[in-house]
Parts: sequence; C-alpha cells; structure tokens
Amino acid sequence: MQRHRIRRFTHRATARFTRRLSSRFTRTGSTILVAALAATFSAFAQQTASPPAPQAAPERLKEVTVTSTRTERDVNDVPNSVTVLTAEDIQRAQAQDINDLIRYEPNVSVRGESQRRFGNSSYNIRGIDGNRVLIQVDGVRLADEFQFGTSLLNGTGRDAVDLDTLKRVEIIRGAASSLYGSDAIGGVVSYITKDPADYLRLTDREAYLGVKTGYASHDRSWTNGFTVAAGRDVVQGYLYFSRRDGHETRNRGSNDSTSTARTASNPQDNRTDSLLAKLVIKPAVNHEFKLTLENRRFNATTDVLSLSPTAVRTTGLIGYDSTDRTRVALEHAWDKPADWINAIKWNAYRQRTDNFQRSLESRFGTTATCSGVTAGANNCVRDLTTEFNQHVVGGGFSVEHLITGGSALHRIIWGGDAQKQRTFEERNGFRTILNTGAVTNTIFPDPQFPVHDFPESNTTLRGLFLQDEIALAGGKLQVIPGLRWDSYRLKPTDDQRFAINNAAQPAVIAAAKQETNASALSPKIGAVYKLDSVWTLAGNYAHGFRAPSALEALGAFSNPGSGYILIPNTSLKPETSRGVEGSVRAAFAQGNANVTAFFNKYRDFIDNRDICPNDARCPANTAGVLQNINVSEVTIWGIEFKGDWRLSREWTALGAFGYTRGDDKQRGAPLNSVDPAKLVLGAKWQPAAHWGGQINGTFVASKDRIYDVSNQGYRSRAYEMFDATGFYNFSKQVALTFGVFNIFNKKYTNWSDVRLLASSTTATAPTLSTAPNSPVDRYTQPGINASVNLRVNF
Repeated sequence: MQRHRIRRFTHRATARFTRRLSSRFTRTGSTILVAALAATFSAFAQQTASPPAPQAAPERLKEVTVTSTRTERDVNDVPNSVTVLTAEDIQRAQAQDINDLIRYEPNVSVRGESQRRFGNSSYNIRGIDGNRVLIQVDGVRLADEFQFGTSLLNGTGRDAVDLDTLKRVEIIRGAASSLYGSDAIGGVVSYITKDPADYLRLTDREAYLGVKTGYASHDRSWTNGFTVAAGRDVVQGYLYFSRRDGHETRNRGSNDSTSTARTASNPQDNRTDSLLAKLVIKPAVNHEFKLTLENRRFNATTDVLSLSPTAVRTTGLIGYDSTDRTRVALEHAWDKPADWINAIKWNAYRQRTDNFQRSLESRFGTTATCSGVTAGANNCVRDLTTEFNQHVVGGGFSVEHLITGGSALHRIIWGGDAQKQRTFEERNGFRTILNTGAVTNTIFPDPQFPVHDFPESNTTLRGLFLQDEIALAGGKLQVIPGLRWDSYRLKPTDDQRFAINNAAQPAVIAAAKQETNASALSPKIGAVYKLDSVWTLAGNYAHGFRAPSALEALGAFSNPGSGYILIPNTSLKPETSRGVEGSVRAAFAQGNANVTAFFNKYRDFIDNRDICPNDARCPANTAGVLQNINVSEVTIWGIEFKGDWRLSREWTALGAFGYTRGDDKQRGAPLNSVDPAKLVLGAKWQPAAHWGGQINGTFVASKDRIYDVSNQGYRSRAYEMFDATGFYNFSKQVALTFGVFNIFNKKYTNWSDVRLLASSTTATAPTLSTAPNSPVDRYTQPGINASVNLRVNF
C-alpha cells in the first residue's frame, strides 16, 4: 500500500506539472500555429492562382570555413578535413539535436541511447570523443561532459545549443590544438550563431518578424518560436525565442514492464527553452561590435521503470533533471586599422552552466539501512541530488597581417586567449524510513551528505599562437605552418566536504590538495597544392594537447561494501597526439570529390583502470583500486570519402564513406570508441529553386573487432536504413520542410550507444547501462518516424 501511495503521489505531481505546461503550450502554440497556417494557405492560394515559372537549380556556392585556420578560406583550400553545414542544410535535414546534425557524416557520431535520462552526450570524431573534442559557440567553449557512478543517477551531456540559432556549423576532424589549445586533441565542433543581418536580408524593410512551428513523431515533440529583428546600417539587433515540449525517444523495445527486463523507453516529459539576443553596432565602416546574450534551459521528468539490476529492492525511481546555460559575450572586429595590419579581433565572455539532477527512489522490503540487495521489514525513500556546475570567464584576441616578401605572399595571424574556470560538484540527499518516519543524511557508502567527489577547483588555461599562410608559385602552392604554447594550472580549494567524505583516507586528502601545472607546445604544418583547375592535393601534420580535468586528476570515492575505491592522481600527465593526413580533392563543373587518409598516435591517453594487484596501495581486503592513469600509446587510422555529382539539371548523386581502426597498444587490444564503417548514398532532386527533395541510404557495418576480456560481450550487427526529406517554399515568406526517417522500420542499434555492453568485465565500477545482461533491445533506435516544420517570415 505504501508503495502505491508513493507512486500515486509522484504521478499526481507529475500530472499537475504536465497539465500546467500543456495549458501554457496550448495558448502559445495555438496562436503561433494558427497565424502560420493562415499565412500558408494565403500564400498557397496565390501560388495556385498563378503558379511560379520553372526555375533553374541554384548555382553551387563555395563552402567557406573560418575555424580551420582562423581566417576565411574555401574548404577545398585548407590542409585538414573540415565539414561545413549551413543553416539551410540544418533546416532541410530536419535536424533537432546534434545526433540529427551528423546523421550522414562519415567517422562522426553522437552517443545518446534511449535509456539515458540526460540525452545526448557528446561528439565522437574518428574514434575520439567526450571532452577530447572541443565544442565552442562563437568562440566560447561549452562546459565539460560529466558522469560519476551510475548513468541513471547522474550525468551531463553537451547538447546545449539550439540548432535553429546557427548560421553555420564547422567540424574539424583531427587535432587542432595549434590554434585552439586544450580539448581540441580529437577535433573541433564550432557553432556560429546568426547575426541580425541574416534575418533582415530576408525582407526589403528595416524590420523582420518570423515564426516557426514544428512536430517530430519520434519523441512527440512540438517546437514553437519567433524571431524579431530590426535596424539600419549602424545599429542592428534581434531577439530569438523558442520552446520545445517533448517526451522520451521511442525505441523498438517491446517489454514495457516495471523491471530490469524492460526494453521500452522510460517515460519522460521534457521542455527546452532557448533565447538568443544580439546587438550589432557599426560606428564606422571598418568597426563592428557584437553584444550577445544566450540562455538555454532544459528540464526533464523521467519515470525510470527499467530500474537497476544491482539494487533488486528498488521498486520505483523518478528523475528530475535540468541544465541551464547562460552566455554573455562582447566581440569587436576592426578591419584595416593600419597599412601593415589587416584585421584585429578580440572578445570577452562569461558563461555559467549549471546541471542539477534529483532522483527519488523507493525501496521496499529492505533493511533499516535501506539496502538495495538485502531483504528486511522496512520500506524507505531515498531522495538524492547531484550538481555539476562550471562557470567560466575568459577572452582572446587575434591580429592578422598581409605581407608580400619576394615571390611569396604571407598571411600571418597571431594572438592568444585565456580563461578561468570554476568547477563544482556535489552529491546530497537524505533517506526516510517509512515505517518509523526516521530521516537521515547518512546513506551508505557515503559517510554523510552532502559530499564532494572532487574538491571545488579553479582551472586556468592560457595560450599564444602564431600561424603563417604562405602562398607560393603564384598561389598554386600554399604552406601553412603554425605553433601554439599552452599553459595549464589546476588549483583545488581546501574543500572540507571533500575531506569529510575521505576522512578514512588521509593520503587521498593530501593528494587532492596538490596544485597541478603543465605546459605544451603544439606545432603543425599543412600544405595545399593545386595541380590544375580541377585537382588539389592537401596534407597536414599536427600535434594535439589536452589537460586532465578536475575529476580525472582529483576524483575520489570509496565503496567498501562492493570492495573498490577511486583515488586521485595528481601526477596525471596531459594527453598528447601526433597526426598526419593527406587528401586528394577534385572540383568539377558537375560536382566535388574528396578522399582523405589519416593516422593519429596518442601518448599518455587518460583512462580509468584498476591498478590492483600490481600496486602497493592495494589493501588486502579491497577488490580494486581505480585510478585515472596515462596509457602509453593509442593509434587510430582510417579513410574517408565525400562527394557529389550533378547528373542533370534536376538530379544530384551524393556519397560518403568512413572507415576507422583503433588500437590500445598498452593492452594490445582494439579501441572500443571507434565506430564501425559507414556508407551513405543519396540522391537529391530539385526541379526548381523553390522545391525539392532528397533520399539517403545509410549502410553501417557490424562491429566485431572489440575489446572483450570474457568473449561474452555484445557485438553490434550491420544494418541499412533509408530516409527521405523535402522542402517547398510557397513564397519568399513561407517555407515548409518535412522528412520521413527509417522508412522501412528497420530495427537497429548504433554502436556508440551500446559499446559499453561490449565487455562483461569492466575495469570501472558496474553501472546499469554497462551491465552485461541488459537487454539489447533497450538501446534500439526509433522505427519509422516523421517530422515537419513550417516557417513564416512577415
């Protein structure tokens, strides 16, 4: 009876919350939807009365990148591999999150299995993922990904940007530390947000109003928003706001029981609010100031019906989670300040990212200590919370010169950046015994809440870089050397809550008080050689660098009941890499093609491993001592292809392929973070500029080459999947985009979602999502699903 009371109370509270959201959504969403539909039918009537004359397909525009070299260049003229996705690409692909964004990109993936409470985690580029990939928005780094303990109780991802605010996404494959420093060891994902001019150019007036509405069936989500822009040549500004109300992503699991055997997605209600305001002031022709305010809030309520196989007394778990990111930034660009200076740019910013998770867990028929495994006569409720916050203040500058020396033209850019980052983590909670009403904040294995699993820390990053783009042989050959110096300091505070949590381990407390300092030089050299007007050769050699995080260096935890402890490692070295790649590119009148081969070697790779029994610190009664250590060497190599070919005025063939192979040389085993080979074949049909469509087939190989110590782990199967998207512009003011995905209802899993099932014996603490007996159907992707978006510009 008590169990049912708790569940009724929880569901009633959730229902009231949902009704309030639905009521507010109905009032807001209906107004926008009615206005949008009215404008659509009006435009459609005009089109029916006088249908537009057939138009030729639009001419191919050059893809420009500013992230690869910090200067504006055509993607065919940079030495490394860069993907550029424009706002139009994002809209027509119906991309709602980062998983959708890279759906057809070779050697790029996103982990985001349906059972995770916290959504998508981060990008994986050529087998390197997590915090080893730098993600930035307008030059400001996003907060770290964080996970400690079970994935159903705490964790954060890095899907923290509204894609509709972006004019461009640039993805650099491979190390880019020579320009961007730490965390760019695996690559860079750079988001560039829209400016007021991007909206004002859609109208011939000095003001703009746009609304959008959209629906996606895979999570039954509605998205509604508006944009207001205004201004003249000197002052321009805009305000963007959107709200998305959704639910859990539906998988193909059929078991909807409340147990560890459940394979259906856990029920969830979520809401995302996004706001972006930007003011652009141009006091002179060659001066531009930008002031940006951005806020994104995500809230979710999850009924974790799948429960935990390691806590058999658990009968219910409700999760309440939120992420709040706020960025304030000021940028200044000054063109041609002097004859010998081409441009000066600087920025300053402040960003707060606050993550909060609450888990309300009921346990029945257990002991007086609320054991998860031992039977007893008590019923209890555990109310646990986790906070992970990162607050950053920073800035940077760059200076560009154009210098002619003899037969060579030099484009020199130099600059620096610095940021100070405060990282805070806390777990808190209390336990209530329902039989007696007794309440305590001592919950095994923690001595007393609240606790810190690593001390509150301040991280300072500083860097200086220099790059020279040298044009030789009349511009046919371009050589681009570069060098960056980085300084890193991790300074923990005297954190009393961390000390209380580790009172039984004085050595751990002493180690976690030590300051860590490191520095690194990251050189690179690239070259681009144009054989003729069609063929281009490109090559790049680059060093990478990543400093250890506060959790990796200072994290500590003890679980004597399960017989393992986690200890700090203040001797942890920064990760470094050396990579080389070469490309053959062709730019025909009918299309483009690019083939790239790459090889990367990583030194002092950071991994969490059991250092027992070969370490003197291993106590006799402890099964394992976990510590983040430096792995001697990891190698990754592979090949990529991307191309398109215009078959006729209306038809274009598309293709992409990626294959990567990785090895942990210290273990002598495959690297599980490497994705299986993927082939994408597509056809785009655009009989006129105002309408068209595209169909893509994705073919993914099986994943058989894995690290699996017991030879009982899961190996993903090969699959193929087909999608279709289309667009119709009723007029310059009204645009409709739509898509149908997984047309043939294929049942499949992505390797990035299930790779932790590969080994039935792991070196880290066991979690629900890594349990070897987890039904694989739990991680399946959605079946056939559709989405539609309508945009109206007034």
